[in-house]
Amino acid sequence: SKPLNPIFMYLFIDTAIRDMNCIALIKGKKIFTKKLSSDPAKKSGDALFQIDSLLKKNHVSEQKLKGIIVIAGPGQFSSLRTGIIYANTFGFALKIPVVGILKEDGVGRDELTRQGLALLRKKKRFYPIAPLYGKEPNITTPKPLV
Repeated sequence: SKPLNPIFMYLFIDTAIRDMNCIALIKGKKIFTKKLSSDPAKKSGDALFQIDSLLKKNHVSEQKLKGIIVIAGPGQFSSLRTGIIYANTFGFALKIPVVGILKEDGVGRDELTRQGLALLRKKKRFYPIAPLYGKEPNITTPKPLV
């Protein structure tokens, strides 16, 4: 497969951890990262502001993004949903490919980025991705069957 163009920019989104987002901008082999530990109640909104801040700080318009890598699981329902929603929304709006990768114990962000870039080489256009939750969501108490 052909290598990715190093002048293109890629976005990495990891919201799988309960109280921390990891948002990274990738250009060639250089990774610009912004992490923010936050109150879990504010975390979902923080990710959007982190993406905006990282793009502005590095003078990158959304149109320069050529693909998005997002952690698709395993993880908690609300945490994963946040990252997947942002990745799919940006991918759809910008008409760029989105790939979801699974986070494994002991695998660092650099390796996850390499895995994601390898998957992006194979994608030509946007297709929405779905999260892989660590377990079934427990949102409400089930009602007894009558």
